[in-house]
Amino acid sequence: MKFIIHTILYCFISTVLLGQTAQISGTVTDADNEPVTGALIRLEPTYKGDVSNAEGSYRLDGIANGSYTLSVSYLGYETDSV
Repeated sequence: MKFIIHTILYCFISTVLLGQTAQISGTVTDADNEPVTGALIRLEPTYKGDVSNAEGSYRLDGIANGSYTLSVSYLGYETDSV
C-alpha cells in the first residue's frame, strides 16, 4: 500500500514539474524570406540551443518560465538577438 501511495505521489509531482515548462519554436529566414538551413539558435543565459533544419525551423523544449534572449547566428550573416 505504501508503494502505491509513493508511486501516485511521484507521478503527480512529476506531472506538475513537467507542466511548468514551455516550448519556443519558429523559422529562421533571410531578408528575401528564404529559409536559412543550419542557423544556430541559442537561448541565453541557458545552454539550450538548436540548429535550423532544411525548412529553417527550430524548436527548443523544456524552457522554464522567465525572460531570455534568443540569439540567431549563421556564417556570413550578422548575429541577431531578440
